Amino acid sequence: MLSPSALRMLGYGSLDEMIGRTAASFYAKPTDRERLLERLRSEGSVNDYEVTLRHRDGSEIQVSTNSKYYRDASGAILGVEGIFRDISERKAGEKALQQKVDELAALNALSRSINTSLDLTQTVSTALEGIFKAIKPDLTFLFLREGERLVLLDLLPGTGRKGLGEIPEHRVGECMCGLAVRQQRALYSRDISVDSRCTWEDCKRAGIRSFAALPLCSGAE
Repeated sequence: MLSPSALRMLGYGSLDEMIGRTAASFYAKPTDRERLLERLRSEGSVNDYEVTLRHRDGSEIQVSTNSKYYRDASGAILGVEGIFRDISERKAGEKALQQKVDELAALNALSRSINTSLDLTQTVSTALEGIFKAIKPDLTFLFLREGERLVLLDLLPGTGRKGLGEIPEHRVGECMCGLAVRQQRALYSRDISVDSRCTWEDCKRAGIRSFAALPLCSGAE
């Protein structure tokens, strides 16, 4: 039987609203329940075991549980008792902190690369790898400005080049990358398919949707 606090955590007002629901249906990930039960069968109890439950509105809740099996004298299972605590806020904070750590690590790696090497290829590689580790985008690429031209230096992952096909020359002031260079500020789009600033059809055909163009400036350059 669920306590009133457990009902509230899952978004229900009373036990009557849960009639017909199985215990398994409250787990957002079936493997979470299977692993929890396997641990209980082998160890009898668990403490601070993290699983993901499904709220009534469909959202996911990160919870930590202390659970144990009750058995009779013969060892047969009589039932299971568990206490679930909502740790969604804590997990979100941990994720945000890890994101910041990854971003700082990427910036630190890029700074070391620039300070220890004048090799452009190595610096570009470090920058792209840092971006990938920090924010894990589906695709990232870096252009070098040469006058009014934007020359593609590299992109990650390498398979992204296949999806984009032959990448045409970009120019300052054109499309979002060129506009970001001209305006010397970051530009963002949630959906480039309906954004008039994005004039490069290859990106749309490749399935790119959200996009960020970030100019890397050194003084006025």
